[in-house]
Amino acid sequence: SKGEAELTQELLQQAFERVAHGGLLVVSTDNEKDQWLREQLREYAKPVTRRDVPGGIVYLLRKAALLKKRKKFEAEVV
Repeated sequence: SKGEAELTQELLQQAFERVAHGGLLVVSTDNEKDQWLREQLREYAKPVTRRDVPGGIVYLLRKAALLKKRKKFEAEVV
């Protein structure tokens, strides 16, 4: 739950690109009150299934289409 937003967005995009068409992407967080990650995942596919697990949340989404446009997430790390 405590991480760099741009890095997380880049990793999500890379993971989604590597999932085969029709494949399942599974993403988890230790933030039991998460809303941010779910909204990020909705950019890739709908519906996003949420499963509450002890200590966090697991999200599942099926890849039904390719990305329309690859976004460039940049952050300067000091």
